[in-house]
Amino acid sequence: GLIAALRAGIDRPELDARLTDLVGLLAERAPGRLAARRSRTRAAHGRLVDLAREAIAADPASFDLGSLAADLGCTPFHLSRVFHRTTGTTLTRFRNQVRATAVIDRVAAGEEKLADLAAELGFADHSHLVRVLRRAIGQPPSALRRRFRGGIFDGHRTNRSKPSGARLA
Repeated sequence: GLIAALRAGIDRPELDARLTDLVGLLAERAPGRLAARRSRTRAAHGRLVDLAREAIAADPASFDLGSLAADLGCTPFHLSRVFHRTTGTTLTRFRNQVRATAVIDRVAAGEEKLADLAAELGFADHSHLVRVLRRAIGQPPSALRRRFRGGIFDGHRTNRSKPSGARLA
């Protein structure tokens, strides 16, 4: 839960997103609240989600829910709720997938300094990077390094001069 995540050392954007999700769950239980079903609303929500995805993918390290929502012209609660309903995942999970994919690509390219990589990608610290990567693919960076050095990742040959582009599902 949230308390365990705080003790484990999540970063501020992840805390903000989790709190917003919690408020959203409480608000959804309020009587009289129905999801918009009009096609124009769905289209607007789709555009909002696309813009949020693009912003996070462009710079996952600087993700700030409040700033992103303001840039997109909505509240953090609305952005969080619409993103989750549209994609089936939270903004935090999406951001972590983007960051985990970047870690995989960089380790495949021979990156050795994980502390620097953690700072560059907006992780709280090296151990936060390791926890997120384990959750995403079930392996720490050291296991990735061994697999890439051996020339195999998920059963596919890799080429050190041109990373395989292994991606998360």
